[in-house]
Amino acid sequence: MIEGKLNLPFPLLENVSNWRKFYAVINSSFLFIEKSGNVLASDPQYTNLTNQVDIAQMKALIALAYYYLVRTWGDVPLIKQSYDGQFPKIPRSSSSAVLSYAEQLLKEAAPVLPFIYGSVNADYFSGLYYGSSDWSGDLINRLTAYVLLAHISVLDGRYLDASAYLDYASANSSSALLTTSSTTTLVSATGGVFTNTNNKHVLAFGMSQEKTKQRLPVIWKTLPWARLLFSVPIR
Repeated sequence: MIEGKLNLPFPLLENVSNWRKFYAVINSSFLFIEKSGNVLASDPQYTNLTNQVDIAQMKALIALAYYYLVRTWGDVPLIKQSYDGQFPKIPRSSSSAVLSYAEQLLKEAAPVLPFIYGSVNADYFSGLYYGSSDWSGDLINRLTAYVLLAHISVLDGRYLDASAYLDYASANSSSALLTTSSTTTLVSATGGVFTNTNNKHVLAFGMSQEKTKQRLPVIWKTLPWARLLFSVPIR
C-alpha cells in the first residue's frame, strides 16, 4: 500500500485497488466544474472568486486522481468531462498523455488557489472559507499544487521540471505557513506530524476525529480512497 503497488495479485489488494473509485472522484469533480455556475447565478452569497477557487480545487483533485491512476496502472482511460448514469467505453491513453493533461489542469489551478484557506489576514482570498478557518492540510492549496506538479514530473521522467516546481514550493513555504518537523515531532504518538491535520502537512486528508466528530471505532472500508463507517450515529 505504501509503495502504491495496488496491482499486485493479493486478494485484499484485488478488492481495494479497483480504479472505479478514482474515476468516481474525477467524474464528480467535473460535474462540479460544469454545474457550479448554476449556483453562482442563483446564490448571491456565493461569490465569483469562491467559485473560481472551488473550480481550481476540483481541477487539482482530478490531477491528483490521474497521478495515482498512472502511478498504479500506467496507461489509463483519459476522461475530460462528467458522465451522467453510465460511463462509455473509453480506450486507454498513454501514461505521458494522461500526466500531461494532469499537469495542464494543475497549471490552470495553481495561480487561482490560495496559499491559506480561511485566514482573515491573507493577502489573497481572505476571510472564513465555508464558515471555518481550520483547513490546514485538508485542501489543495497553491503550494500543494506545485508539489504535486513535481511528483508528476518525476513520474514522467522530467527531473529538471520537478526541481523547478520544488524550488518554487520551498521558496514560498512560509506563505502557506508550512514548517519543518523535528524528529521528536515526527515520531510522537500523540501530537506528531501524523496526528490530525496541521500546518506541517502539504496535504493530509487526515480524517481527523476533531473535525468530523466521529466516534470510535472507525473502520477503513477501502484503502485507496478512504471512507469512514460509524458504529454509533453522529448526533
